[in-house]
Amino acid sequence: MNTVVKLNPDGVTTDFTYPAPRLDDKHVVGYVDEKYVSVTHVAGNTFRFDAAPAADSEAFLLRQTPSEEVEHILANRGYIRPDQLNNNYLQCLYVATDAYDFIYELGGTPGPEGPEGPEGKRGQQGPQGIPGKDGTDGKDGAPGTGIQLKGSATIAEIDALNPADLTIGDAYIMLETGTLADGLSVSEEDLIVWQEEGNFGNVGKIVGPEGPAGKPAITTYSVVTTVAGQVNYSLPAGAKADRKPVLSIAGIQQDPGEYTVSGTTVTLSEAAPAGLPLVMFASET
Repeated sequence: MNTVVKLNPDGVTTDFTYPAPRLDDKHVVGYVDEKYVSVTHVAGNTFRFDAAPAADSEAFLLRQTPSEEVEHILANRGYIRPDQLNNNYLQCLYVATDAYDFIYELGGTPGPEGPEGPEGKRGQQGPQGIPGKDGTDGKDGAPGTGIQLKGSATIAEIDALNPADLTIGDAYIMLETGTLADGLSVSEEDLIVWQEEGNFGNVGKIVGPEGPAGKPAITTYSVVTTVAGQVNYSLPAGAKADRKPVLSIAGIQQDPGEYTVSGTTVTLSEAAPAGLPLVMFASET
């Protein structure tokens, strides 16, 4: 849907319809003869000009989504609400679409740069113009290092690991509460990850999305090692039968379409290579 709506002013009408979606009605503005004018939201998709645009004027309603700050700041290591994440995505989409539609519908160009301030300091920035077209994509960077889930371990087993054998991103789920030899405090079910600094960092417990009646959707898990040619594996003890678990192999979450569940048996669409950690998170019975 085009976010720039051309109007047919008659010099009398002040109310016009703007159907494009927006995060806030305050993001809709008027644009008459290459000048911004204020409009007021009346109801639904109806907006009112303070003064009726002249019959011979070029009048538009358009969306200007703010880009200075994100719609929602997501807390570090906290729960991410789907609606907040979706609004942040929509904000990025709307900012790009607003700029694109303005350029191609109204022929906008970047405004001039503000004057230099005294003593070489930059003066006040001039009005911001409309961004130009994106340039060509640069070369891909070097592949990053993700988390590789190695399985579960006790404090003694972690302390016994040789740092020379560890790779950045190697991760373990703790089986007990206490303190590692390097002083890191851990609790049962915490996920710890080997870091670039040469030590483990504690990510915390892995908690799934909130289930009905406030109970966590993921309340039990299991870690097994894949067997060559085997496609059938058992749900974690106490898991609800016939309900798909969240499943990862070697730290990579699997698409739900790649496996099925019948009773307490999970069947992979294709056998995984032998010796990989297979982790399942499931709802309790």
